[in-house]
Amino acid sequence: MARSLPATVKLSAATKVCNGNFGIASACGKSLRQLLLPVLPFPKDRRMQIRFSGAIAKWLGAANAATLPPVTAIPFVNQFRFTDCPGVAERWKLGLLVEQPAANTITLHIPAFIPKQTITAPEHTVAVTCTITVAGSMLMGAAPTGSHSTTMEIAYTDTLIPAQTMQWTLPAPAGTVILVAVALRYRLAGGGYCSAPAFLPASVIDARYC
Repeated sequence: MARSLPATVKLSAATKVCNGNFGIASACGKSLRQLLLPVLPFPKDRRMQIRFSGAIAKWLGAANAATLPPVTAIPFVNQFRFTDCPGVAERWKLGLLVEQPAANTITLHIPAFIPKQTITAPEHTVAVTCTITVAGSMLMGAAPTGSHSTTMEIAYTDTLIPAQTMQWTLPAPAGTVILVAVALRYRLAGGGYCSAPAFLPASVIDARYC
């Protein structure tokens, strides 16, 4: 028996759109990863890169990427984990609230909390370094619109940390993907940081499309 391939393969209209959207997702994903470097434990992890672009592609599906409506929680990208360990929401059991009160303004509300009661940490932890990065990129064309990073050093004690609000100015023209991502690192009594894979949480805590 023998089989031959046709000279041309006919693709459905939906398949053609999905293929085009995957290219859009790959470019946008690369742009956002560059902006999110401060929170990525393993930025060169090829598997993570593919999963991240894949999450954007799943959101796009067979839709026309140029006419997508704004959304406040991008499916598959919101709560995306950059590592295989439990995410930030599982390690830091606190209701972090991201809002966009104005077109070019992003705020993060952190409620009052007691570190030892809300943050799951390995033995001998004395402090938790929390890095927060907000990043924006155009979906079409993948041009970055900007990013900001903030680092908090949280003593791992039973002392109440007061509530606080952070605010960043980030250009957000129509067609912008905006992500807020958080990474936690655990400083141990010996002075170094925990390198156990289970304690390297880094996640998108908010993903929106303007």
